[in-house]
Amino acid sequence: KFLIWSCFAVFCALLLSISGAFLYLSPNLPSVDSLRSIQLQIPLRVYSADDKLIAEFGEMRRSPIRFDDIPQAFIHALLAAEDDNFANHYGVDITGLMRAATQLLKSGQIQTGGSTITMQLLKNNVLAGHFDYDTDRRGPLLTLTRKATEFVLAPVVTWRYGRREVLAMSVNSLPWIGIGQRKGVYDAARAVFGVDPADLTLAQSAFLVGLLPAPGRYLVTDTTPPETATARFRWMRRQQLVTLEILRSRRLIGQDEYLEAVSTPLQPRLWRAEYAGSGTDLRVVQAARDPAYTNEPEPVWAMQELVRRELRAAGLDPKRVGRVVLTVDAAAQAALTRRVTGEGA
Repeated sequence: KFLIWSCFAVFCALLLSISGAFLYLSPNLPSVDSLRSIQLQIPLRVYSADDKLIAEFGEMRRSPIRFDDIPQAFIHALLAAEDDNFANHYGVDITGLMRAATQLLKSGQIQTGGSTITMQLLKNNVLAGHFDYDTDRRGPLLTLTRKATEFVLAPVVTWRYGRREVLAMSVNSLPWIGIGQRKGVYDAARAVFGVDPADLTLAQSAFLVGLLPAPGRYLVTDTTPPETATARFRWMRRQQLVTLEILRSRRLIGQDEYLEAVSTPLQPRLWRAEYAGSGTDLRVVQAARDPAYTNEPEPVWAMQELVRRELRAAGLDPKRVGRVVLTVDAAAQAALTRRVTGEGA
């Protein structure tokens, strides 16, 4: 009886906290309608007069895709790793929060977070720029206020858009920030593996989902020490295996699918990895940046500022413009770029 009444008391306290947070925060809550602008935040592509791509840039590279074009393997991997109870809650997972609180009380650490995909969507979009994680401001009170805001708005987002749309918006705004300022599964799939999302394999999907906790670890340079690069790639491999094991343990994939995925020696575009063993014993021997890697077209920063300035002068928001065509042809622009950068006449 004591346990039952304790759980009831916790539930009531939680309900009162939500109500209090809503009453306190509601006058200053950001509008969730800004989520509709996600599909408009696409890269600004500059073309020559002869219709050749000269440059691509933007604050975030984001190319939205339709929900039906997202492979089921990726959706399963994302939900298994980030929000396994997504289909059963309305933006806030009480079970997940209680599990995280129990872990904190027992070990002093939280092994599994209490945030849902809906709360992460709010954090990465609606609340971006308002709180602790992406501003110069820090402090426990600010963090607590942000979490309370997510707690209040998440059910509103679920009610307004529905789970399917929430998941689609989330997939199109996942923060692979470390990978060339890219957001969304389309740009991540293209940047990491050079494929469209529809062509992602189970192994590749698990790899991308495994990057989400620390996407910056994917980056490697020619000067990165070999032991550091190898350790970084081994971490990515472990993350991939954890995601695949979660999928198998929850019977979202069969044993044959699991074995095929774990025994695939992935070669992301930026990396050159050497493996040893086979099957479930496949392991990373060493890894480094692939010397043959290129990322064309690279941003042309002077052009970027010029184009943005002209768009603003014309009364247009650069964030909402996806295509600009210049009056100069590609050959003339290339010659000009070489002269400016000192790479030839």
